[in-house]
Amino acid sequence: FGDDPVVQLQHQFDRLPDGNLLIFDNGTQDRGYSRAVELELDEEALTANQVWEYGHVPPLYVFAKGDVQRFENGNTLVTWSAMGELQMVTPEGEIVWQLNAELGQAFTFVQPFQSFYADR
Repeated sequence: FGDDPVVQLQHQFDRLPDGNLLIFDNGTQDRGYSRAVELELDEEALTANQVWEYGHVPPLYVFAKGDVQRFENGNTLVTWSAMGELQMVTPEGEIVWQLNAELGQAFTFVQPFQSFYADR
């Protein structure tokens, strides 16, 4: 990762409170991997600088969908949609939680919530 600063065929993005842009970068089949990437935007200079990225190990190429969300504690939820995997990673890229679906299943968009049960 890090060799290619270009975001290609991105699917989902999130504007963070600090103004940065968090993107699920699908990439291309030729590149061979997808990733989550955070860009610091300078809207006056019309530039974007990469400040963070996370890529699956081993690399995964997600040809469709993909999602990324940042949480208040700094962790990021990466949805490797077509590959049927969710990962919660720290800012340092450590996996703190992972869910894998069976072969042939996929996730699209994920909405975290506290409980299946209503407050009583």
